[in-house]
Parts: sequence; structure tokens; C-alpha cells
Amino acid sequence: MPENKIEVVYNWVDQKAVVPVEKEYNPLFEELGINKKKFHVVYAGNLGNAQNIDVIIDSAKEMVGDKEVEFLIFGTGGLKEQFVEKVKNYGINNVKFFPLQPMERVSQVYGLGDACVVSCKPGLGGAAMPSKMLSIMSAGRAVVASFDEGELTYILNHYNCGRYAPAGDMQAFVKIIREMVADRKACEEMGRNARQLILDQFTREYGTSRYVDIIRKVIENGRN
Repeated sequence: MPENKIEVVYNWVDQKAVVPVEKEYNPLFEELGINKKKFHVVYAGNLGNAQNIDVIIDSAKEMVGDKEVEFLIFGTGGLKEQFVEKVKNYGINNVKFFPLQPMERVSQVYGLGDACVVSCKPGLGGAAMPSKMLSIMSAGRAVVASFDEGELTYILNHYNCGRYAPAGDMQAFVKIIREMVADRKACEEMGRNARQLILDQFTREYGTSRYVDIIRKVIENGRN
């Protein structure tokens, strides 16, 4: 099919349900005993096989000497105990596990992070656009993607709202985090860009208006 016959309308997110939460106003820091001064990398979601939590834990081991960096993992799943045990076996203290939080606290969970993770095992991401990424963006946080190349990659690069490492490439993942730690202002700018992109192109209002425009154009072309 010719490219001029293809229109892309993204899924949308409720931009009012997931919002930026500034660190100084986030109660989870005190509730969970998390140090506000550190650079936090947050993962929230299922702890199973497809999500490749190993790349996060292996990166934490690689960065154990980076004392200002801490990894926060929120979730449940069949492999959670295996991941908890792996951290214990590594003998590292820069990874903390927490239960998955209720939906109304998603903004606060992602608000803990300076950067937030979407990840998958190689070959399992395909052209997928994970809903988790939209929630992270709506929360105004930079995305760190350990994912298969696709539409996700284009969005992160084109709109400067995060960084991408090939799925399973731990060294590339670590490099991204270290770059963000070294330039926190740039990382914060990615978060602002992410939130603005949600408001511009990923709301229900925008998506439905695009559908209306596309249908109207098809009808008009059919008359000509």
C-alpha cells in the first residue's frame, strides 16, 4: 500500500489520571524510606519472563560503584522471588523491591524516578508501543527503553523524550543511565518533552479528532 494511503493514530492516555509529581511533594519518598538526593531509575509492572528484569538487575550490579544511582522496582509476577534472590546473590544494595501500587498512585511511583524503564527480552517487543511508556511520559519522566527497535524508538529519538538501548544490551543500558546522571538537566528536559508530547498527540481529544479528520478525508476523496 502506498505510504500516502496510511494514517497512524496512536492509542491515548488519560493525561489527567497520570500527571507529573515534583519530588518535594511526593509522599512516597518518606513512606518508603527513599533518599530524594539520589538518581532513581524506576520500573513498575509485571515481573515475568518477557519483561527482562534481568537487564535492570545486571545493570545495577555493573553500576554498584555509582553511589548516587538507585534502582526501584515495583511489581508482582511469577519471577519476583527469583529476581529478589538474584539481587541477594549479587550482594548489591542499589536495588529495592516494592509491591505494585494501586492505579491512583501511578503518578507518585513514576514521580520517584529521574528516569523510568520499559523493557523486554529481544524479539518480544516487535513494533509494540507499550502502554507503560505512555504512562511514564504522562508523568513527565524520561524514558529509558531496553526494547526492540520500532515506533517506540522513533518517538524517543524524534521528540527527545528518552533514550533507547537494544533489548538485552546491558552495556548500552548502563551507558544511557550514566549519561543521564551526568546531565540531569538534559534528563529533566526529556521528561518535560515527554509530558508535552502526551498533551499534544496522545490525548483522547486529539486521537478522536484525528479519526474524524481521516474519515472526512476519505469521504471527500470518494466524492471526487
